[in-house]
Amino acid sequence: TVVFVALDPLTRFQKARDAQRWSDVDAIGEAAKLYQVDNGGSYFTALENVSPNVYYQIGTATSGCGTCPANATASSCFDFTPLVDSHYLPKIPVDPIDGDSTVTGYYFVKTPEEGVTIGACDPEDADEIEITR
Repeated sequence: TVVFVALDPLTRFQKARDAQRWSDVDAIGEAAKLYQVDNGGSYFTALENVSPNVYYQIGTATSGCGTCPANATASSCFDFTPLVDSHYLPKIPVDPIDGDSTVTGYYFVKTPEEGVTIGACDPEDADEIEITR
């Protein structure tokens, strides 16, 4: 391991952060889907009222969230804390470089088929980090 890190530390750290992003995106997507399954096909109340194909950054901020992803269509973040309150997630994940609870660095969009797509705003070594559940 020491040899690999010594040869190209930047790439190794980028890959490690992207691995964390994949894990976070998967955890959020799985929690949202489990909530839906456990509640007869319904999402938590706020998510039920979201229109399909509208991109939101996950977080608690009320403005400044419309830049993630680049095609984001909402300027406010979307709060996923009901998944924590309902014990589907221990906490809302945040990007390993610059995320926090107000602007996490992760986004979601509700699909027309009543699924959700969750992604990372700023992958470093991967072209895209995104899952659909």
